[in-house]
Amino acid sequence: MKYCYLPNCRVLKDLRSKPLVLNENIQSKDTSGISEALLDGDILFSESDTRKEPCGEYRIEWEQYQLHVANCSTEVKVLNWKALP
Repeated sequence: MKYCYLPNCRVLKDLRSKPLVLNENIQSKDTSGISEALLDGDILFSESDTRKEPCGEYRIEWEQYQLHVANCSTEVKVLNWKALP
């Protein structure tokens, strides 16, 4: 069992614990990278709106990608998944 003490780890663990709902514009993209980003990504807290209602929003970077998600109470909505320049 992996214990998460730091904020980055705690948020990623919470995001992984809920079902993912993909925005229609990323349905055809490779979603395996999204799972990897939720496992090993770095949350950009300065670019996130964690207190947004009803779902806090997070920006996550992983390798050459950036993920934008909304963390709702029962699901995680993947709003955007893009390659970084």
